[in-house]
Amino acid sequence: MSKHPSSEQLLDLFNWASPGMLVTDADGTVVLANKAATELLRDKAAAGSRLPDILGIDGHDALVKAGTPVENLEATFTNPEFPSGYANVGFGSVDGTTYGFWALRPVTTHPSPSPVPGEGSSTAQAWIDQVDRSSESYTPAGEDAVAFIKAYYDNCPVAIHLIEEDGTVAHANWKDIAIVGASEQPDTYVGRHIHARAIGAAIPLGSVAAQFVASAVARGEAELDHSALLRGVELLSGYDHDLVVRMAGEDGGDMVEDRKAPPEV
Repeated sequence: MSKHPSSEQLLDLFNWASPGMLVTDADGTVVLANKAATELLRDKAAAGSRLPDILGIDGHDALVKAGTPVENLEATFTNPEFPSGYANVGFGSVDGTTYGFWALRPVTTHPSPSPVPGEGSSTAQAWIDQVDRSSESYTPAGEDAVAFIKAYYDNCPVAIHLIEEDGTVAHANWKDIAIVGASEQPDTYVGRHIHARAIGAAIPLGSVAAQFVASAVARGEAELDHSALLRGVELLSGYDHDLVVRMAGEDGGDMVEDRKAPPEV
């Protein structure tokens, strides 16, 4: 099994995930940004912008020097409906050059899913709608970005997994593996079957992975159905997380996305 999902899967994941995803050089200058990042930062997500200054994050040089992943950095955004949130960042290399790999999450005013509809322009669902809306100004990353997205997968402290139609975890990055407590023995998670349904249904798997999925479902944060290919991205923090579920049929046709937006902070 390949260490990474396919190039097509990585590009699909990066371009359309709801966390803002960016790659910067060692100076903090933007090299690559996804659609969600352009919604949060508008034209300041453009290549050549200095991301730490835009986010209001001090000490970037020290972060690069330390080289360790950092989570829950308070950040400011350009989007008037979502002016603040949190940033996670990790560091790694592409062709021997150091880069930063960022995940941004806005603070929202209403959880989703929820039995009570949220109102206003800063709810979690409103954020998902912004990411989903069409934009002539956004050009999706292409094949020339795959090396950067592979490094993003390997270094950013954001959990990423790909689950096959039968519920088998085909791929999971280090953060996702750490969440389920499988860092010492990743083969107890990757390559194994997971099946989760709505609250009250049986979840036939053991260990920490079962506890994690069950607790997510019980909190109303995720309802997973592996009748189709699922790809998940979770932006985890001490406060909150953002779950993206992407589904495709057996024939590998067009992606249909069912996003579960983050609960309120």
